[in-house]
Amino acid sequence: SVSYAKIEMRRRHTLIGAMMIHMGAADAMICGTFGTHRLHLHYVDQVIGRRPGATVYGAMNILMLPGRQVAIVDTHVNIDPSAEQVAELTVMAAEQLRRLGVVPRVALLSHSNFGSSDAPSALKMREALALLHQRAPDLKVDGEMHADCALDPAMRRTIMPNSTLDGEANLLVCPGIDAANIAYNLLKTTAGNNVAIGPILLGAARPLHILTASATVRRIINMTALAVLDANSPRQPGLPLARLAVEGRLLRIGVDELALDGAETSRMAEALGHPVGSAAAQAVVARTEGWPAATYLALRGADGPVPPDDP
Repeated sequence: SVSYAKIEMRRRHTLIGAMMIHMGAADAMICGTFGTHRLHLHYVDQVIGRRPGATVYGAMNILMLPGRQVAIVDTHVNIDPSAEQVAELTVMAAEQLRRLGVVPRVALLSHSNFGSSDAPSALKMREALALLHQRAPDLKVDGEMHADCALDPAMRRTIMPNSTLDGEANLLVCPGIDAANIAYNLLKTTAGNNVAIGPILLGAARPLHILTASATVRRIINMTALAVLDANSPRQPGLPLARLAVEGRLLRIGVDELALDGAETSRMAEALGHPVGSAAAQAVVARTEGWPAATYLALRGADGPVPPDDP
């Protein structure tokens, strides 16, 4: 009803932020630090919807591991995606990596290793590979395979000398949400020092990302920077500012005023054509409209001093 819609618009921050984007008052959104991913995605789908041609949403997380960077799909949205959905998610994830300056090398993961099982999940990944060969013939992809084969080229050459995938895979596509989410959290905690980017929402019509309640300050900073860069990338150089809806409030950030936390995110920004200073961790200052100076977002490295308030 109209009355219930008015109540929701007063109390649901994600709905408010999505409506701000819809009405042109904001260009991007970060949400999800409370509640479930599905709750926030419901409001995003109602107000923003999917991008043209997309039939599914997905979530990609990027892990900064010792000696490598690995992206995992789909960590939060599709419980048991079909082969069609796996193929579509793979293409969208590969596009996002290219926008970050990364050449995607895709492994379709399974308990089956190049045909060692004919279980339904293995057949699904095999079918997804055939679809990808048709729809994205230039994409470096192979499967279905074990995770160790994906990350160890020597092992893969021994098992499957004719594999079409060269080098270590950097995009791991899992057969379902259980495998993807468990793998992401295990790697993040045991090997990644809790350093991650994401979840990056795939398939939405506008730049917006649904985080999780466990998101660290560093992760929020990284995702804020990514949303700003996504919002600015299609713009002309004369329009350096993007408006970001954060929990229903309007935040105005200039990409030239952002110095990202960590070398990896600086490289990410530079790959998109937005220089943000040196690769060393520097202060991140988000200039806000209508907020007191005490609410300015500042970070130096991981836990350095916060700059004093502006006069």
